[in-house]
Amino acid sequence: MQLIMFEWEVQEALTDYIQKQYGMKINIEDTSIEYQELDRVFKKHKNGRIIKSEHGGPKIDWENSSYVTKHINFNDTAEMHLFVQQKSPGNE
Repeated sequence: MQLIMFEWEVQEALTDYIQKQYGMKINIEDTSIEYQELDRVFKKHKNGRIIKSEHGGPKIDWENSSYVTKHINFNDTAEMHLFVQQKSPGNE
């Protein structure tokens, strides 16, 4: 099942959760999401050309690849898509 939540619904859910869990009444002004993305570095020959794999794609240099922190603003036009599976009553 897919659930789609708009920005205001996510903010309302977070506000309710924080009030219930921490006893704080808050007003969320802005929402942003921070995530990690792999910055891939490709292996190269001595002459600078990228080394190809057996399938023809570039070979990734896993030792020199690192994760970079990125941000997304969760504004009025944003949606959150959740793909969920409903639990049966005995499987909690």
